[in-house]
Amino acid sequence: MTESEVEKILEIVRELKARGISIVWIEHVLQTMREGTDRILCLAEGRDIICGTPYEVMNSKEVSEVYLGTEEG
Repeated sequence: MTESEVEKILEIVRELKARGISIVWIEHVLQTMREGTDRILCLAEGRDIICGTPYEVMNSKEVSEVYLGTEEG
């Protein structure tokens, strides 16, 4: 998506959330995940990896290990 498309989508999502409407959204664009969601469920190979706030998920050890191949130690 272009930057203007992302902003338009986020505007629509904010309007729906303000009306109390829940949205199930499959997304790969980090900006929309950070700014457009209250909670993220991260999946990898059909498994739930972590569920939490955008900050918790994007800064989690589990996501780093699955998507970046990093490990502690």
